[in-house]
Amino acid sequence: MSECESMRFGTKIYIQSIEYFEFISAQQQLQQLSSPLISHISISHSISTPPTPPHLKAIRNAFLVDDVAHSDLVSFFSSAADFIEDGQRKGNVLVHCHFGVSRSATLVACFLMRKYKITVDEALYRIKIKRPSIGPNKGFISQMLLYHTMNFTIQKSNILYKLYKLQNQNSSTTYFDISNVEEVFEEVEEILQADKDAHIDSEVAYKCKSCRVSLIHSNELIPHESGKNPHWTNKDLLSLSYNGNQCNKGIFTIPLKWMKEFLPHVEGKLLCFKCRAKIGAFNWVKGCVCPCGSKMHPGFCFVPSKVDRC
Repeated sequence: MSECESMRFGTKIYIQSIEYFEFISAQQQLQQLSSPLISHISISHSISTPPTPPHLKAIRNAFLVDDVAHSDLVSFFSSAADFIEDGQRKGNVLVHCHFGVSRSATLVACFLMRKYKITVDEALYRIKIKRPSIGPNKGFISQMLLYHTMNFTIQKSNILYKLYKLQNQNSSTTYFDISNVEEVFEEVEEILQADKDAHIDSEVAYKCKSCRVSLIHSNELIPHESGKNPHWTNKDLLSLSYNGNQCNKGIFTIPLKWMKEFLPHVEGKLLCFKCRAKIGAFNWVKGCVCPCGSKMHPGFCFVPSKVDRC
């Protein structure tokens, strides 16, 4: 079959010669499908996923994700791509979401990106040739760009991914929910453990000036450029430590394990856990501002004169 040949069944499409995807909306219920061609079904919905028709006898993979900018879909990109790749080898893949516009298109695009080592724009272009109505939301576009930056995998040691896990969750509500903080600390510990497993540099970077206890490790630092807010969508952060543009007026970090003692307070002073000297400040709601003007949200900022660099 020729490349990009189209074959209609509902809205079946061949994106390339051996790649078969179908985008259908919730109004086109899975129960209505009778094609024996479908061997794998990937579903992404908000609250619950529709049942798979028993006559299809297809392998099913489901994700509960809202179609909103702050929803975490990047965590499923690799597993979804694996599933689609497996389905491609064994049969044909149905990709399903409520409207067949955002979530399903995002998962298919990530599969194409990884397989052909192409950009986000190129992947979406290939899909739009056969389904012009697709349009991932802005948050999913940013997550796809992050996935591309991480070379089509989840690099937990990547500074942008660390910021994503920290910042994306805190943007998911208009009010601050203190219960989310425990989840953030758990995710941070998981990321730092991944660094350790991968033998990522985690040497002590700063000690308390007063008592000399170790406070910050190198893989816990968030570099920033003077006057620019560190954010997970800013790829320039990856090269700051090499190009000499890193600010030295304030020290931003991810939330550190010993900072748990300050809960349930959402803002306040950072005190050395050993000698109780004031060494900085934190603010989960409004963020912290460096003397250079950069703001990190949520913010954990150390005063350079209160700590010694190792």
